[in-house]
Amino acid sequence: MARTKIGAIIDQLVTLQQTLDVDKAYDEAPEHIAGPSWVNFPYSGVIPHAIGPGGSDFAEDTHTIICACIKERALLPEDEQIMRPLITEFPDALSGDLTLGGTVEHIDTVEYEYGAIEMMSPQAQPMFGVLFRVTVTVKDLVSFAL
Repeated sequence: MARTKIGAIIDQLVTLQQTLDVDKAYDEAPEHIAGPSWVNFPYSGVIPHAIGPGGSDFAEDTHTIICACIKERALLPEDEQIMRPLITEFPDALSGDLTLGGTVEHIDTVEYEYGAIEMMSPQAQPMFGVLFRVTVTVKDLVSFAL
């Protein structure tokens, strides 16, 4: 991914995911996924300083990044054996680096969905896995010319 602020955050998430027991971690959506893989991409955000001065020298941007560990559904018992532990393993790994290598001020929330996950398009075969929404705060020094 391009070396934007969000790209640097996703790079740190990929590095963290590579320590977990999953084959691949992508910093952008791949064309096809078969085996268990992490897919990471920006989901939503709030960038208050983009609309003008807010009376502060610091801008706090909030970004939500999707971190989904998914695979094509095969045998449910085997799929569950791979995916279910990640519900606690990924947040535990995040708790070891709450600033994601200094790329964020802090991690705000981590939410998850588990089971069949639709990715990319409704026509695609549903994937199985766990999808995390990781919301972070980024604080930047902002100067406005008067």
